[in-house]
Amino acid sequence: MPPRHIFTYGSLMFREVWQSIVKQDYESQPSWLDGFRRTCIQDDNYPVVLPRAGQKDLEGVLYLSVKSQDITRLDRFEGEYYFRRRIRPKILVDGSLKAVEADLYVLKPKYSDLATLRPWDPEFFERRELKFFRKKYSGF
Repeated sequence: MPPRHIFTYGSLMFREVWQSIVKQDYESQPSWLDGFRRTCIQDDNYPVVLPRAGQKDLEGVLYLSVKSQDITRLDRFEGEYYFRRRIRPKILVDGSLKAVEADLYVLKPKYSDLATLRPWDPEFFERRELKFFRKKYSGF
């Protein structure tokens, strides 16, 4: 599998979580995705994204040219609830937004009942949940 860009929208946006999963250091940059909304999962502190027509500018982090062995590690981390889907997030290139091809982890339809309608807040996660999340998933 050739290297792929990976769009992250939840815990993997945080470098310390990302680096605890992958083996290499990858360049990253802010990115935006249309057509999805980020919500909380039931009874846990990580989000899912759901397709949502008309939704604009879901903010995330795009990791560039992620190698296949690290994609395999990410697949294991995301587990049985998610699958990778090709998307076209936007990044800033020379002062303007440009769409690029990337992969996104999306909740499998058969697990859609795990998603809530409550929005997931990255700032709240960083302030109140990140420490506990890292402890819960340490040693992955």
